[in-house]
Amino acid sequence: MSDRSLTIIALVLISFVVGTLLYRAYVDKPAVTARYTDEIESTEPKRQTSVAAKSTSCSRVGRRTQIRGYVENTGNVTLTLVTVQPVWKNAAGLVLGTGLVYVVNQDEPLPPGGRREFEDVTQLSNVSKCNVVPVDWGS
Repeated sequence: MSDRSLTIIALVLISFVVGTLLYRAYVDKPAVTARYTDEIESTEPKRQTSVAAKSTSCSRVGRRTQIRGYVENTGNVTLTLVTVQPVWKNAAGLVLGTGLVYVVNQDEPLPPGGRREFEDVTQLSNVSKCNVVPVDWGS
């Protein structure tokens, strides 16, 4: 085979592949998929789990520092698990340590719009600022 015939065969194959892809993309679309998708979206509200965690106080009591705060279920699903992480900082804002608090469990779920308070204590020295971060939540 000559170079010219190989080039022609390659162009025919490339044209066939591109033509097949264009045909499948524009002509061969199933109309059923769009109809079922619209029905599912219109009948079921989207489940959304989201949590807001706030610290309300950070106070020094003797040699301990105590943080108080709350978590709020801002989604539309009842939560059976919420875990937050208190962050202990010094006056310059450097993190001295972290903790872990299980605020919500399966025995006492948190409904949408509900709020649950928590507190944690550390014995780290030089703590002057506290913050809280939601770590894990779910239904």
